[in-house]
Amino acid sequence: MQDDRFFGTVCVVTREESGGKTGQDQYALTAAAGDATTDAPEDATPIGGGHEGWLTLRQAVLRLPDDCVSAIGSDSRYGELRLSVYPRVTVHEDWDAESVTAASRTILLESAANLAERYDCAP
Repeated sequence: MQDDRFFGTVCVVTREESGGKTGQDQYALTAAAGDATTDAPEDATPIGGGHEGWLTLRQAVLRLPDDCVSAIGSDSRYGELRLSVYPRVTVHEDWDAESVTAASRTILLESAANLAERYDCAP
């Protein structure tokens, strides 16, 4: 097995509040690998566009292609990017569910494209 340090990484994005003294968490992006995938909730929308995954207001998951999982360095069966959207995003931005899920989809697809470029695998 190769080095698997990429999976298990969590990246939290924070927005600075006016005045610059404190920040508010916006979302967390987690790279996870394992022998099972995350099941979609009943109210989830498929991510679409030929990708496997789903979207809700608070969570989104994009399954990574098998060749990317191994190229990144894991012998796990599955790899996923998981996005958790914090409640403050919809309140602060005054966004509706459609806007948040569209933004979540974009974040996941761009993250997967960046991984594909870095590890020379299919997005």
